[in-house]
Amino acid sequence: MSCFPSFTLQKVISCEKDAAMGDITTKKSRVDLQSLPTRQYLDQTVVPILLQALSTLAKER
Repeated sequence: MSCFPSFTLQKVISCEKDAAMGDITTKKSRVDLQSLPTRQYLDQTVVPILLQALSTLAKER
């Protein structure tokens, strides 16, 4: 069983999908992201989602 209520997890997933569709819709964007150093790639793609999830977790606790 998950620590997150299902509606919260669904909201995070939905936001993640929306962000991915808005930010990475063109092939040029994908190429730009692939050419970034690892740290910059993570800062631009993973960190915003992770911060949102951790913020939600902190509010739930």
